[in-house]
Formats: sequence, structure tokens, C-alpha cells
Amino acid sequence: MVLSKNNRQIIAFLGITLAILGISMFLPLLMGLYDGERRALAFGGIGLLGLLAGGAFHRRFRETVEMTPRSAYHLVILVWLMACLYGALPYLFFDGAPNFSRAFFESASGFTTTGATIFNDVESQSRCLLLWRSMTHWLGGMGIVVLFVALMGFFGNSGLQMFKVETNGPLKEKVAPSVRDTAKILLRVYICLTAIQIGGLLLAGMPLFDAVCHAFGVVATGGFSTRDDGIAAYGTGVQALVSFYMLFSGVNFSVYYLLLKNRSLATLRENDELMCYFGLILTAALICGAALWRQGQPPLASLRAGFFQVTSIITSTGYIAADYPSWPPVGQFILFFLPFIGACAGSTGGGIKVSRFMILCKGIKANFTRLLHPRAVIHLRANGRQLEQSVVSNVQTFFSLYVLTFAAASLVFSLYGFDLVTAISLTASCVNNVGSGFGIIGPAMNYGQLPAWILYFLSLLMLMGRLELYAILIVFSRDFWRES
Repeated sequence: MVLSKNNRQIIAFLGITLAILGISMFLPLLMGLYDGERRALAFGGIGLLGLLAGGAFHRRFRETVEMTPRSAYHLVILVWLMACLYGALPYLFFDGAPNFSRAFFESASGFTTTGATIFNDVESQSRCLLLWRSMTHWLGGMGIVVLFVALMGFFGNSGLQMFKVETNGPLKEKVAPSVRDTAKILLRVYICLTAIQIGGLLLAGMPLFDAVCHAFGVVATGGFSTRDDGIAAYGTGVQALVSFYMLFSGVNFSVYYLLLKNRSLATLRENDELMCYFGLILTAALICGAALWRQGQPPLASLRAGFFQVTSIITSTGYIAADYPSWPPVGQFILFFLPFIGACAGSTGGGIKVSRFMILCKGIKANFTRLLHPRAVIHLRANGRQLEQSVVSNVQTFFSLYVLTFAAASLVFSLYGFDLVTAISLTASCVNNVGSGFGIIGPAMNYGQLPAWILYFLSLLMLMGRLELYAILIVFSRDFWRES
């Protein structure tokens, strides 16, 4: 069979994916050798295999043809699927997962920054495996394709097509003229935030290994921890610091670059999404804190717990520092609802995104105005700019698609026999990439007890949430498979 130039290009890019993932395996290898862990040699074998095979594929199939939108969707889906498959191998070699379905789920949860886990006893795992587990957060948080576009200089217009597929958002902030320069700037911001968080956690008294792993989890809003009790295993000082780190990790990364470039706080004030994001967190934290105070907890502890858990949930980090299922009903409702809103577009957070909810509310308000004033000419604005009607329509379409997807997935879990709370919570935790939830996936539970097909289905939901639905659901479209 003769492969088309687009298909050869896809294979070549998959080779790059495999090679770079292979290189990333050598860091856990060094960690294992330092600890005297003989099984860490498996990381070397897996990494070398990925590096050699990926390099061979790239050299054999490399093409310079311009990638079509259909090929870009093909490639992004295959890149993420390959990453999850390849990332599952260490869990099997270290007996971290009893079978492939659980290994694949843990890998998919890491790369999609969901933070759901199958482990009952995290602290019994080798440090090299825990480091790889946290590295999957860091690699997936930036975006695998965005990371590769930033590192490799020969993507051209194909990089633009892939960048659009992986960073699908309603509001586009122009950071740099070329897509590679944009990706490089975002990567620099990502690395700087990671370094700042590692340094802060070290100063707060966290050991170096724990600080690195938790920084990878926080900056990627993932939620994996090196401790069975998660972030609750550390003191209130660390928890308070992590609260603010999660808050800042949920901000659009381009805001940080523009703030440094313009050197003006007006950059923050003029960003409607950012102001809405901060307002939501402050309001929700105060309500939760007041509810806990009325329940009998001390005022300061109530406010601290409310702020931590609200920030953790809305950014989809999923760290748990309190037994939130025992909170008053209003607190539980807020924590259940916030993952649907999510963090800012352009961040590593999951959910529908604050900007989409903001535009959706503006559109609803405009429709009410048109009912009262049929001849009124209404222009919606965000971040100081007028919104095109296509942007508003895309947001409405995305919201409708999200609701349908959420309902269908919840129905599948209900048909299996889960109670209503668990069925809805399973869907919400994975589609919104938050990991934690209610019912059988509450703070004291994990996903290890679920059957294999449920884990595969949840992995699909996590990928859908990470790629914001379109990149996965378009595969089920007849037009996607029809030749031009």
C-alpha cells in the first residue's frame, strides 16, 4: 500500500512524539539508579526503544507537505493516544498496575491532568515510578503538541493546524506572529511557573522530591501526589501556598507574558475573563467558609479550607485537604458545580472554561434585551473587543455539545447500575479533568475497583475533556472519514 504524503507526515510526527517521550524516560531512570532501584533499568529500556523507533520513523517518513485540517485532527488524536499507551508501560514493569486497563487509565489520567488514580497505597511505590507519574502531568499540562511545536523548528503551517486543534478556545490572545514563537513563549512561562513553585515549596519545608512532584502536579492542575493523604499530609503553611499556586496556574498563560511585556496592571484589569475568574473564586470561597463556620469550625480555618478546596476544584487540580462530602449542602453544591465552569482558557485547567460561561451569560442577557427591544443593535464585548457572532455561536454550540456528551456518558454509567450521584460524578470528574468527586470516588476512594471497560470509557472521557470535545467527537462524524 502506497501512503499519501499526509499520512507519511503523520507517521513522521508520531515518531517525534515517541522519541521525545523516550528521552523523558531517562529522568526517572536516573532517579531509580540514585535510589538503587534495579527495576529502574526498565525506564532505560523503554526510553531507548522509544528514542530509536521514533527516530527511525521520523527519518523514514518525513515529508514537508502542508497538513490539512483533517490530517491535523488525525495526528493530534494519535499523538495523545500514543502518549497514553507508551506512558502505561512503566506501570506494568513496576507492578504498579495489575493489568493493562489500569495502567492505561493511570497514564491517561496523568497526561490529561485529571489526577484520578488506581493506587490504594501511593507511598509504597518506587520514587522513580512516582516521578514518571508526575512527569506525565507536566508533559500533558503544557499540551504534547504545543510542547513539540515549541521544541522542533520544522513544523511550518502544519504546526499551526495542530496548535489550533489542541488549543481550542473562544478568545484568542495574540502573543507572537508565528505559532512556534507563541508555543515557545508559553513553554517559557510554564517552565518559570514550575521553577517558582518548586522553590516556594522547598522554602515551605517540603522535601526536594516531593516539591518537584507536587509542583508538576500543581502547575499542570493535575493533582497527583507522593503521599497517600495528598496535600493534606503537609502543614497549613504548605496548603496555603499550594492554594495560591493553584489559583495562578488556572490563569491564561498569555496573561503572564503580556503583563511582563506591557509592565502595566491594566493588562489584568482589562481581561474580563480573569476578573470573572477571581470573582468566582472569592465568592465561592466566602460562601463555603461561612457555611463551615456556621457548622462550628473556627472562622480562619473555615475560610482557609473553603479557599483551598474551591481553588483546587475550579482549576481541576483535585487536591483534597478536607472531607468535603461532610460539608453543609451549599458547600457540596458549590464544589460539585465549579468543575463545570473550570479555569481560564489558555491555562492547564479543565472544564468548560470561564470565558465560555462569560460569553454564554452575555448572550443570554442580550437575548432578553432583544425580547424587550426588538430593534436594538447589541454588540457583545469581551476583553475590550467586540465579539464576532461566530464566536458567540461557537460557544453556544460547544455548550450544547458538552451537555449532550455529559448526559450520554451519565446514562451509560446509570445503565451499568451506578447510583445517580456516582454516575453523574464519574462523568463530571473525567470530562472536567478534575479527578475527585462524590459517591464511590469520594476523598477516601479511588478508581482501582472499577471494571476494565469502565476504566477505558473514563479514559476516553478524560481525553475528550483535555482536547475540549471536538478533536475526539469529530472522529464519529461521517464527513471526517469521507475523502475530499
